[in-house]
Amino acid sequence: MDLENLIEMTEAEAEDLLHSDSEAPEVEQGSKDPETCPGPVALSNMGQPTSKRPSHRTRFRKRQRSLVKVGMPSSYYRGDCLPHSAAQRSCTITHPSSAVVGIPIPLMSEEDNIGSERSELPPISAKLMKLADPCTAVARMDVHVSQVREKLDKQEMPTNQGCCVPGCTIEGQDLPRVHAFRHHIPGIFDDRMPCNDASVVKGRVMALTQVATWLLRRPCVLSELVDLVNRQRVLAPLSGVRVSPDCRQAMVEVCNYLGVSVPHQFVLSPANSPAVLIHWRVLSLLAAILQPEDRDYWRSVFPCPSDIQLQSVKSLPVAFDSHFHIDRLRNAAQAPCMPVDELMELGQVEDHQLVRLVGGIGIFCDPNTFPSSQDMSGLPFNVGVVVGLHPKHSTMSNDRINNALDRVRNMLKCEMVVGLGEIGLDHSVPDKQWPRQNDLVRAMLHLINDRHVVVVHCRGVSGDSGVEAYLLLLHLLSPISRTQRFHVHCFTGDTYVLTKWLAAFPNTFFSFNRNVQGFSLDQSEALRSLDENKLLLETDAPYFRATGQWFSAPNQLFQIDEGVAKCRNVPVEHVLEVSCNNAGLYRMQ
Repeated sequence: MDLENLIEMTEAEAEDLLHSDSEAPEVEQGSKDPETCPGPVALSNMGQPTSKRPSHRTRFRKRQRSLVKVGMPSSYYRGDCLPHSAAQRSCTITHPSSAVVGIPIPLMSEEDNIGSERSELPPISAKLMKLADPCTAVARMDVHVSQVREKLDKQEMPTNQGCCVPGCTIEGQDLPRVHAFRHHIPGIFDDRMPCNDASVVKGRVMALTQVATWLLRRPCVLSELVDLVNRQRVLAPLSGVRVSPDCRQAMVEVCNYLGVSVPHQFVLSPANSPAVLIHWRVLSLLAAILQPEDRDYWRSVFPCPSDIQLQSVKSLPVAFDSHFHIDRLRNAAQAPCMPVDELMELGQVEDHQLVRLVGGIGIFCDPNTFPSSQDMSGLPFNVGVVVGLHPKHSTMSNDRINNALDRVRNMLKCEMVVGLGEIGLDHSVPDKQWPRQNDLVRAMLHLINDRHVVVVHCRGVSGDSGVEAYLLLLHLLSPISRTQRFHVHCFTGDTYVLTKWLAAFPNTFFSFNRNVQGFSLDQSEALRSLDENKLLLETDAPYFRATGQWFSAPNQLFQIDEGVAKCRNVPVEHVLEVSCNNAGLYRMQ
């Protein structure tokens, strides 16, 4: 096959050539002739002079050249990613239809052979030559896949939330994504770099190809790395993780570079494209299964290019969502396994409505979806947990209620749990259920202590501000200490209710959500009269969604803030800042 035809090949044709034995001479069963047998006996002669080496070396060189088509640098032919020496000759072949333009393609001449002393790289060993042969590559990959799976199974729970790298003991206040880029992922994948820059895309492909070379122990293409992680379900923890628009664009650029089709939707688990390998969560898992020395070398060889200017990220206002339902939001978004930090960013917002979420309070008030200790330990450090029993569950049998309250009592012992709730009354249901709600409130009084914030749910009949429900609940809570900390979420009361609550429990905070847009004059007056030191913002996600959307999410707090700021006649940034400061109510570290 001539060089021009080789360059014209598609990625699929290149892989077929790589795994093909069509050019190998036919070998009789049991043949030991080193000139014809491509097996281990012939490979053992690789230390001989060039003139006496086996003829199958030419076939291997042609396969090496085919890897260039899929973005593999010439140095990968030798199982390494270090640059060739200046003495090594190369030429640049530019093909107009290829996404890989201007990549040096080494001319594998007799003077520049695999064992050339003029190269600074070590000669390729007989063992690696054997691994590169298609007759043994598949079997060798199966062996290494088992090793990767065994290594993942032995991982222990990391000390820093969300880090999957074994042995990582770096603690801090970074979010998992920031931690991964700061300590484990090469800088070439920094998403602040222009994703359409040719050198950036090429560097990312090279970095991923290096990982594939390490894991498969032979020169290979990225599609083989995808097969590896899919076959062994390495990316199974990422099932349900969605790809952001910016990340999708970066993946499209990788697809264009490799000359592969762009899927309608990028899926991380199982991976449906080599491009999904650039997602930071995939990179974290790949870093986790590398040897520590390989991981350090990976980061050092593929840093953020010094000649590329990082795109400036404007300073975003900070925001804290004081009330959202993790379990219900996952259900509404049809993403049952999505990590919480990504779940909080699912909402659709305009550019001017972007915020930087510094934390939130996740509510679990449904017995069927109460979190386990392991679930809570995997949450981001800046997300507190509140557990309780929603008043609408008062229709359950006494046995089920008692069982649920016992589980709540046990969960309150967890350090991640910062509050008890929801507790309260919901008079939007038929009035025959109201007495059972009163009984449920009385039963939950025994769970209240000064270490936890009591999160109140109170709702009047439809179309009412809920004055009668708020005053009745205030009476039911009268046995509680006056110094108890309360958080009345989704407050819709008037000034009279506000005054009564603060008189009974001075340490009460009130949160507001999107329903402020429909406040009456009395409700708006209560919002204006509230001391800003008692003000909180919430989305109550997935509820109170914007028009045309299926659910709300914490990253849409700016939209709620606009309504609150307008009512109080103050800047939106001021309300966001005040609400973040008031989040100290939960005493989260």
